[in-house]
Amino acid sequence: MNRKPDGTIYPTFNRPDYNEKLTFAKFCMETAKELRQVAQLVDSATGLGEEV
Repeated sequence: MNRKPDGTIYPTFNRPDYNEKLTFAKFCMETAKELRQVAQLVDSATGLGEEV
């Protein structure tokens, strides 16, 4: 996650090296889980956002 000078938060994604343990599907599921956690934190801190 990064923050623009105006305070806006935005995600950035690094391209992982996939293997037997980290498949594309696993990466997507873990990324979704992290994004939900961040959304909840931002919503709690700002009162802005939607219920997840």
